[in-house]
Amino acid sequence: MEYGRKYGLIPREVYQKMADKRKLIQDVVDFLKRKKVQPEEINPILRKKGSRPSSKVDSLYHYLKRPEISVFDFLPWLKNMSVEGRTGKEALEQVEIDVKYEGYIQRQQEQIEKFRRMESRRLPEDFDYDAVPSLSSEGREKLKTIRPLSIGQASRISGVSASDVSILMVFLSQRERRAVSGA
Repeated sequence: MEYGRKYGLIPREVYQKMADKRKLIQDVVDFLKRKKVQPEEINPILRKKGSRPSSKVDSLYHYLKRPEISVFDFLPWLKNMSVEGRTGKEALEQVEIDVKYEGYIQRQQEQIEKFRRMESRRLPEDFDYDAVPSLSSEGREKLKTIRPLSIGQASRISGVSASDVSILMVFLSQRERRAVSGA
């Protein structure tokens, strides 16, 4: 929507509604992180949902990570945040998704970043794959035949295992360190 609005494709009202929803999502997440609750406040909800009771003060954000707990269980604490109506319901659903899947999303982002680094890590055109110890025979042959331009390309070749790619990356790193140190 950012680009659509920038290029005049999205009406101002539609964009504003999206911006308001995004702000509400962030406000609710911030509130859940800040709002600490006593065990006696949260335990009735936890018990009702079949979740293990708590013995310590913790944030609502922490409790929302439990699979059996829903952000809608926290409506009494959220009553001053304008979460009523369709937009509020959608915002709360998005908050729940973001909180519950935060770890998965973070790991996926790390994998994307690793992929970008691998994709940009160039392989010399005249690279001698026979000089790399421990490569599998099949991986070595495929690399010699296909001659990938980057580590990312090498990782997508059938027959080149993840361990072959790791070995190749370590070998290149060691070779670069030796070149820099003059050894």
